[in-house]
Amino acid sequence: EVEALPHEREYTVMRPDHFEQNFNKLAEQINRLNPGRIFTATIPYITLLPIMQPVFEIKSGTREYADFYTHFWVDADFFDPGQHPHLTREQAIELDLTIDRYNTIIRTVAEKYGWTVVPVGRLVYAASVRNPRKHKQPYSKAFIEALKHNERTRHLVIDDMVELSTDLPLADNEGKLSKGGLVSLDGIHPTTTAYGHFAELFMNVMQEKGVSFKNDFDWDRIIKEDELVTHPPKILEQFRQVQYSMMKVYQGFFRESGRRFGTKELLTSFDRVISYLKKQGR
Repeated sequence: EVEALPHEREYTVMRPDHFEQNFNKLAEQINRLNPGRIFTATIPYITLLPIMQPVFEIKSGTREYADFYTHFWVDADFFDPGQHPHLTREQAIELDLTIDRYNTIIRTVAEKYGWTVVPVGRLVYAASVRNPRKHKQPYSKAFIEALKHNERTRHLVIDDMVELSTDLPLADNEGKLSKGGLVSLDGIHPTTTAYGHFAELFMNVMQEKGVSFKNDFDWDRIIKEDELVTHPPKILEQFRQVQYSMMKVYQGFFRESGRRFGTKELLTSFDRVISYLKKQGR
């Protein structure tokens, strides 16, 4: 099972020794091709992404880890560890420690074969809400200037500090981005802007190693292409409420009965969700 494809596995987290086995095998196969220069990336913490929504039992101050992590569509104010799927603080820490071990393996193998490591994991942490040193943001001057150039994003720069994060995106009453901007609506995949940061980081590291590029990095174009940042949907908060309501319907009508939640149940649930929202005055 160590080399099984993701859809063939019965687990979601690979043991570091198995990761090391697979990564070494990959490196050996690449090395046989006699490549010139290889650039590989570190892995970001999954706990930094909104797919794992942090829930604090006592909301006082800021802490590195939350008490629980649950689905991003669950309203944190109504989170119930007895009902909602979740990870504990200890499990989240163990996940991050596992990724630390992955990254140590990546750096060790890279050093063995003369590869260059691109610190993507460090970039994501620097842009996350967990970064305690907000005055040291990972954004380039070219990116900040591009945000200022665009009428739809210039409000995201305050005293040269960029108001972007790994939170789920939200829009204000004027239809402008008010939160997030680096993670898409599914809570895990990067936005076009975030992919731009990865590309810029790779480009900078590659240039340091003597790789030349024909064109300059075009942040103006990237931001213009990212409509989730420039024109976020105005119903983002309502969409999240519907997701949460769907889960309440699912839990209330199907979990206790043990019935399977299939297409028929899904369509029926939409009617129940609409009814629920009407009762809530939404």
